[in-house]
Amino acid sequence: MRSRRTRAGIAALAVGPCLLVAGATMAPAGAAQPTPPPISDYADYPQPELIPEGCVAEGNLGSAPDVVVGTQYTVTGGPASGTYASLAQIPATLTSGDVVTMTWASFAPGCEEAGIGLAVKESDAPTFEPSSLQRLLAEPAHYDYCGPGGVACEPGADGRYGPLTVTVPDRTVTCMYQLDATLGPPLEVVGPLPRGTFYSSNVRGDDGPTMLISAYNGGFPCPATLTVDKQWVIDGVLGDTPPADLPEGFTITVVSRSNLGAELGRAVSSDGGESFDYTNASGATGALDIALDGRIEVLEDPPLPGGSVTSTTTCEGQTCTAALVNTVGTTTTTTSPPTTAPTTTTLPATTTTVAVLPTTIVNPSTTVAPVTPTPTTTPVSVLPTTARPSGAGTLPRTGGGASQVLVLLGAGSIVAGLGALLLARRGRAA
Repeated sequence: MRSRRTRAGIAALAVGPCLLVAGATMAPAGAAQPTPPPISDYADYPQPELIPEGCVAEGNLGSAPDVVVGTQYTVTGGPASGTYASLAQIPATLTSGDVVTMTWASFAPGCEEAGIGLAVKESDAPTFEPSSLQRLLAEPAHYDYCGPGGVACEPGADGRYGPLTVTVPDRTVTCMYQLDATLGPPLEVVGPLPRGTFYSSNVRGDDGPTMLISAYNGGFPCPATLTVDKQWVIDGVLGDTPPADLPEGFTITVVSRSNLGAELGRAVSSDGGESFDYTNASGATGALDIALDGRIEVLEDPPLPGGSVTSTTTCEGQTCTAALVNTVGTTTTTTSPPTTAPTTTTLPATTTTVAVLPTTIVNPSTTVAPVTPTPTTTPVSVLPTTARPSGAGTLPRTGGGASQVLVLLGAGSIVAGLGALLLARRGRAA
């Protein structure tokens, strides 16, 4: 079926665990049968008074003798219908509305005054997870019980004790659940201290008695529907119309999956999210079938260049909406100031050419062995680079006018000297 006015984006959205507690559907053994309040004193559990004086037994999953003998658990309703010696032996998944009844043949000697309980708790997983919390279903206390604080545990016409009866809750009450048969009233919360504690001593980490007789964990996908709601922000304006320049063949696909990864439904749009075709494994149309403990995956193909995507999922009861928004246009290019290249990406010229290690160059034709240059002396420079000052005491440049005058004066002096020498010789001869 094609649904108009729906919208999508790129995301993998965790829809979240089912925590919808709308009142339990468990049926106690007797309509007016009183039960004591569940145990919420976790620090002191198990309290000594829960085991009668003289009783040396404990819960059947402990190492001591079993507190009850010949247990039977009868399931009526769904595929798991049958009778089993323990809850753990139930071979198929319990379904909403299945009735589970517990009976037993006798108590261990000295334990006849013990209380026995059968309860259903909501859980976050279909298997036992010690790190999570399993809560007894909402007020009033939805469990069945006989013993101190309630009706006495007495054998029926068939000679068996019980029955204690609970009903597997509807998936609108809880998606995952845990059944507990216990010595004493049930814990209000099973989980780590201080918000809960455990029936079994090995999980608590102490040497006290184990109070768990039998247990079963199960669950199923929560039924819910999701409508994909698509919007676009173009040049800063939010609207329902996709941009005109979407790539050819642009497709939006939304896939819903169970908590185990199985595909539950698929929604496809080829018009930019203005409408979606919904196809569900269940055959339902008009919206996606989803698991509230599962996830949805959204893909845009081909991916849009640039831009950004935001997404939110909201649920009211079992109806959810995935609102996905693509931001395109000028708003995607003006959100950040430009980067100044000289201060962020370019090193100054004086630093880009500096070698990491100093290098000495030696001219082979120059003898430098007697000289040890300092790191700052350039080996090929042997004369000072400072010019001589001009003025008195400075010889004129060779070949200049002043040097020619000096040569003439010198020649005249030599001639005068030779003349004087000849006159002196003539005088002596005379």
